[in-house]
Amino acid sequence: MRICHSRPYLTTAVESPGRRPNRFDADPSSLTRARAPGWSNRITRQAAIGAEAASHTALAIRTAEGDQITISLAARAELSAQYKETGQSQSLRAGASVSTQLRVSLNGDLSEAELADVNRLIESLGQARAQAETGAGAASVADAAAGLATIAAFQYSHRETATAGVLLRVAA
Repeated sequence: MRICHSRPYLTTAVESPGRRPNRFDADPSSLTRARAPGWSNRITRQAAIGAEAASHTALAIRTAEGDQITISLAARAELSAQYKETGQSQSLRAGASVSTQLRVSLNGDLSEAELADVNRLIESLGQARAQAETGAGAASVADAAAGLATIAAFQYSHRETATAGVLLRVAA
């Protein structure tokens, strides 16, 4: 990871190998000296911060009777804030958004026993993920279906991403 600074404006960007640019990265062409005619000592300060996080979880289950269940959950959160000060003028803008999408599909007819085992499997996977995140013991995702007689096979995936950016600018 490398932190870059450039002058005459204090622009900070974080660069990481393999990191994709995002909408919070500074556009160098937008960093122009802000001077009003006749105001040679006018000071402009600007700060912007943004962050976004996303997660995607997918679970596919095949029961011993051949029923197929697919569950997926996608979530995304974004936050941004901008502050600008020019002479006697100040402005602050902030925004946030959250979205989620849940999809469930069933091909077959679940019995009460299969439904109970599916619920236990989901609970076991949640506990295994929580333990892995906190480091409180590594419960195996593969062991999540142990003792669930109606579950023939399952496939589970979970992915999280987070991105943040900061822009600081001071011009005299």
